[in-house]
Amino acid sequence: MQAFITQAAPDEAESAGALMLTSFQVAISAGAIIGGLLIDHIGSLGVFGFAGIIALAGTILVSLRKVVLAQAA
Repeated sequence: MQAFITQAAPDEAESAGALMLTSFQVAISAGAIIGGLLIDHIGSLGVFGFAGIIALAGTILVSLRKVVLAQAA
């Protein structure tokens, strides 16, 4: 991922790297908050259910992207 960012913004590689690091930190913090809320309200089973739903949604999005890219080619 770092190589892609460096290629995408060669003149601003340091700023782009900082932005990537910040987005990772925000994602980690958001995951901790959402996980804590799910455990408080639903229990530990809710966390696994939510993770499964998110994994399924990610799989669908990646599959759709491949289909769209194949149609564009």
